[in-house]
Amino acid sequence: MLHAVWVEQDYAKMARYFSPDAAIHGVIPGMQMTLADYAEAAAQVARLAQVHRIDIRDFAGQAPGPLAARVMLDMTALATKASAPMEAAVFCKIEDELIVEYHVVLDLMTFLEQSGLVAEDARMLFLTGSPLA
Repeated sequence: MLHAVWVEQDYAKMARYFSPDAAIHGVIPGMQMTLADYAEAAAQVARLAQVHRIDIRDFAGQAPGPLAARVMLDMTALATKASAPMEAAVFCKIEDELIVEYHVVLDLMTFLEQSGLVAEDARMLFLTGSPLA
């Protein structure tokens, strides 16, 4: 599923993996998304960065039931042409062979820093409360 959505950018394939009323969390912090929202968010990311490859580093669980994975995305920022990894933790609940609940935690800041989209010390500036500009 991750490869189809993020590398192939084939958002129609999402219907093969997700329940139509799946609850999707974490892509935009604090917002529960629908499947259509998730497809739109993925399309917006594709306008900013190209995902070349996805590696599942750790995996736990068994369907039906809860699953968890640590995932590494190999990406290139289109604005800077710089490549950098983005790590994610994915948690999902499977019922009737479809994802009914999906949670993702992204390390977006490391990707932004390493790809040159924000200053390398942006994380530390955020922690001190200093503005980026």
